[in-house]
Amino acid sequence: MVGIFVHVADVEPIKRLEQELMAAKVAAEKLATHDFLTGLPNRLLLADRMDEAIGRARRTGERMCVLAVDIDNFKQVNDSHGHAAGDQVLIELAARIKSCVREYDTVARIGGDEFLVLATGVPLNDEVKALATRMLVAARKPHQLGHVVVTPSLSIGIAEYPRHGTTSESLMSAADRALYSAKKSGRDCFVAADFADPAVS
Repeated sequence: MVGIFVHVADVEPIKRLEQELMAAKVAAEKLATHDFLTGLPNRLLLADRMDEAIGRARRTGERMCVLAVDIDNFKQVNDSHGHAAGDQVLIELAARIKSCVREYDTVARIGGDEFLVLATGVPLNDEVKALATRMLVAARKPHQLGHVVVTPSLSIGIAEYPRHGTTSESLMSAADRALYSAKKSGRDCFVAADFADPAVS
């Protein structure tokens, strides 16, 4: 006599568990590489993308620029309206900056009110200056904070590979010098590293 044994198992719980584990993995990876407040790439992901862009530029001769961006007088927002209001301004300005760049450019929050834009395939010419101008204009739109309206502004420093640096560190340093020259020049403007005050550090 031949018998047939059939075992029927409900695999739905296993599938659900696999989906939950995958979602948790994706969330953990995003937490490690993105800023928790704005959702933008953080320093870790930015470093990877800059190294990749520099490597490609070395191989192909492609130009790339980095733009160091600061929100002007951001401390006054925190001091006058509180940190929750400051967070709102950060989220709003992050979205405005991101709206100005191309899909394949990178906007990263690298700390406090500091952002960095990695723009690939563009030389330091009218195109990248137009990008900086778009960012300045977008930032100036009034923003409602409860019963108060604030008008933010940005200071921007621009550095180009390979003219101002051939490593991520040297490019960011050149962009930072240009950024502080922009602040020294009265804020709400951009300065290219060629015109940065060498005494500024």
